[in-house]
Amino acid sequence: MLSKPEMIVRRPAQPQRGIESPEYFGRVVFDWKWWNCCFPCEQFMSVKDDQDRELYSLRRAVCCSMTDGCCVNVCAPSCCNIVHRTYIEKHGEKVGSMTYIWPGWNVRGVCQGNSAADNFALIYPADADVRAKSLLLAGLMLQNFVYWERRTNQNQNGGYSGGYHSS
Repeated sequence: MLSKPEMIVRRPAQPQRGIESPEYFGRVVFDWKWWNCCFPCEQFMSVKDDQDRELYSLRRAVCCSMTDGCCVNVCAPSCCNIVHRTYIEKHGEKVGSMTYIWPGWNVRGVCQGNSAADNFALIYPADADVRAKSLLLAGLMLQNFVYWERRTNQNQNGGYSGGYHSS
């Protein structure tokens, strides 16, 4: 992959708290494995600290998983499979999860109701500190951007529908 999706996390300067310059927390980067060319059903993102050491791995099964078996996350999130799950792993062990939850049998869940709102739940690992939680939240946002984000304003009138849109 030539241009991997990546999100960098920095805390802005806060002179009132004694933090005079921006502070780099780390980054989340799409971790393309060599076998993803032939088997793209399990994808990974790497959560790295400020020293570029991997803290966690985000493992997303698209359909078949070597770890979880077949039919994982198929048609999710929908009425057929309510939750799409991404596992937070440390040294190959599941320590937390990120879930994208179908909103249910309502206008937003059935027809998307012209809404860009999503339902997410993030279960942090027990050992995660504030910096690690910031990076994991960035990982959730990066996954949302890469896999789920659709702009409601992509239509035939020049791309602007007059409402709120993400960029």
